Amino acid sequence: MKSCIRNFATPATAFIPGQTVRRETITYGGAVYDRNGNITNSNSPGIRHVCTGIVERVELECGVGPWRVTCRDFDKTAILETFSFYPENIGPTQIVEILSQPVPGDESHLPYEQQSLVFRLRKRAEIRRQIPNRRSVQNGEPDRLADLLEEAATVIEQLENNKP
Repeated sequence: MKSCIRNFATPATAFIPGQTVRRETITYGGAVYDRNGNITNSNSPGIRHVCTGIVERVELECGVGPWRVTCRDFDKTAILETFSFYPENIGPTQIVEILSQPVPGDESHLPYEQQSLVFRLRKRAEIRRQIPNRRSVQNGEPDRLADLLEEAATVIEQLENNKP
């Protein structure tokens, strides 16, 4: 197997916040590499690990180092809430697939504190309308509170757009 050290096949610019990505890695415990970067000896068989998440940040590590892509894990397959990868290391032992591009205006990839009030109001209205055991949903009636949330979001948006 060939190692993935310094493989620039996928540049960091291919990754942007809001994308959904799937990262598959194969790790070898105590792997030894030869001068050509090939794995010559490993103390254990390769362990395959797959994570799916939303890209939160693409940044230079410590401001000067290699590019690092940080993702928020949404299917709870990563050990922590977030996982990172280095695009320069994409190769035989690390495969990263872009599953979807961000939707314009969608702020769900941002931490809650960074989401706009308009987005949060509309998201809460959307969530309320999707709860199957709500009486208004069961009866096919409008959800008055969800409608009020939407209306408030629209008024705020209009006020923000009319700023001098």
